[in-house]
Amino acid sequence: MRRLIYVLFTLACAGSVKAQEYGRNLGSVSVTYNGQSGKTFKYTDNQVELSVPKESMSEITVTAKNVSSSPIYFNWSESYFIINEETVQINNNTNESAVAFGQAVKEANSVSSNTKIAPSTKSDLRIGIKKGMFWDYQDANKYFKDNGKPREDKLVLVFDQDGTKLEKTIPILVYTGKIIKQLKK
Repeated sequence: MRRLIYVLFTLACAGSVKAQEYGRNLGSVSVTYNGQSGKTFKYTDNQVELSVPKESMSEITVTAKNVSSSPIYFNWSESYFIINEETVQINNNTNESAVAFGQAVKEANSVSSNTKIAPSTKSDLRIGIKKGMFWDYQDANKYFKDNGKPREDKLVLVFDQDGTKLEKTIPILVYTGKIIKQLKK
């Protein structure tokens, strides 16, 4: 009996390692960031350190840490997503639950002001889009069928520092179960 449990445990672990090759499973799709196959994403340069601690089909949280010696500002109005070869404006989802419960009011066409990130501090940027969902299972499968490769979306984050715009791009590969099966052949 112990041997059977050990074999089943080993098979389960091997299956979970394979699943990590295709990133984080969000239900109908899986995503990887910047071609990194594990379940974490981290990008660092001499100004900012970016990571994605969590996401869903309708929201991505990007933790932005200022690693420079002067303040940086995240520019909500100039940052955007490229989803399925279409440019999509991002939203600041930080106060969405307060708005939903009537605890805050948000203008329909309001633009979030820049988020200041002081030196050696970090800020969680809760990013959404007006449409609600980032990825569509059928669109991802159609793109793969037409192009023979997974779709690569991009999250483009624009920061301002000392009057200079800093553009950071996070490539996002989108997979479905159907795409993963085709890639394993």
